[in-house]
Amino acid sequence: MADAYTDEINMHGGKSLARVSTIVLNQGRFFQRLRDGKTCTLDSFEAVLEWFSSPANWPGGTIPPAAADMLAHFATPVPAAAE
Repeated sequence: MADAYTDEINMHGGKSLARVSTIVLNQGRFFQRLRDGKTCTLDSFEAVLEWFSSPANWPGGTIPPAAADMLAHFATPVPAAAE
């Protein structure tokens, strides 16, 4: 998701991945840590999804189709296990 945002923002002046991490979570190395194989808390994951789900946070006020598809995937509830 961060890469999709970075690609989109680069077409409108650009921001580094660290800057995007700071904007989204106030943690400049957050996305780099994920790339390095680290994990995050559920609270951080939900905050990232919430932030990227707002069209107002994207350049031009529109979520690109690839990012919208990723967001839809994460928003799909997992079916309950059969009892």
